[in-house]
Amino acid sequence: MKTNKFLLIALAAAGLFTACSNNNEAVKPNQGNAISFRLQGGMPAAKTTASTDANVDAFVVYGNDDKTLTMFNGVTVARQIVTGAPAGFSYAPTRYYDVTATVAAFVAYSPASTVFNAVSAANVLGALSTFTYTVPAPVANGNTSQIDLLFAVEGSVDPTAGSAVQLDFTHALSRVFVAAKNTTDDPVTIKKLTLKGLCSQGTITVPAGAASWSWGGQTNTTTLYEYVLAPTGVIVPGDGASAAYKLVTSMEQGMMILPQDLTAACKLEVVYEFANLATQTKEFDISSNTSSITEFVENNQYSINLEFTGTTVRFEIGVDGFDSIEDVDIP
Repeated sequence: MKTNKFLLIALAAAGLFTACSNNNEAVKPNQGNAISFRLQGGMPAAKTTASTDANVDAFVVYGNDDKTLTMFNGVTVARQIVTGAPAGFSYAPTRYYDVTATVAAFVAYSPASTVFNAVSAANVLGALSTFTYTVPAPVANGNTSQIDLLFAVEGSVDPTAGSAVQLDFTHALSRVFVAAKNTTDDPVTIKKLTLKGLCSQGTITVPAGAASWSWGGQTNTTTLYEYVLAPTGVIVPGDGASAAYKLVTSMEQGMMILPQDLTAACKLEVVYEFANLATQTKEFDISSNTSSITEFVENNQYSINLEFTGTTVRFEIGVDGFDSIEDVDIP
């Protein structure tokens, strides 16, 4: 039994959270415009848990204008419920722009429960901001431990416009699936799938002015990312020549991974059972894929595709003819 094809295919990833203006509020005497947020738009259908606009209950925001340096310093902005239906987002106490401010900048992330190793974002308009994050591995009992980390920056808000701050959220992590096909005539049972040698910790950096953001500062700390499979494993039917790639796990079980360059240390370990063979363990170098994928990029999804093939033990027979009769003389 062998697995003789290994492909890595990038899937399209799209979709944004956006925010638009809500009701303009009157400017109070000697104060700037009140700052408001509202969420609209949708996320892609292929998603991990709690990443649709309907499921985002809150986000955390940092921000300031060119006159007030600590206007928002990790403030939670929460969705409001009106008569049982989701409405806009609000926070308290209300913040206002300085009446002489000419520009403001904001950085935000969701879900609000995200735990960062360290955050430095006291002045997103005038200084570099950093958010250090470690991507957790799934837990064996199936409880949600991974999150779809969303990140947004907006560095050119006009305080005099009186409009809500528009935040376009992007998936900050990569997501990796495993698909398989089986060209034999008998089923293969995948017992374990583990991504190995992937960096787990990195830092999102936001330059002064919050015009963009990017990952950097990946550490050499690696984590084993084991997919949570059924206790009995996942069966890949033997479909012979008509076999096609099928996801081994559901869409909600895509592995969230830190965006990073792929090295020879990045492996996929597969433990499987097939026919009369003992439990097999194979390890593949992800960086040697034939699709020329050299890195995992934020906001992108990938499918590592495995093909199970094997040589069947077959028999044909032939019967040798008798040799010539030999005489045996007796007295």
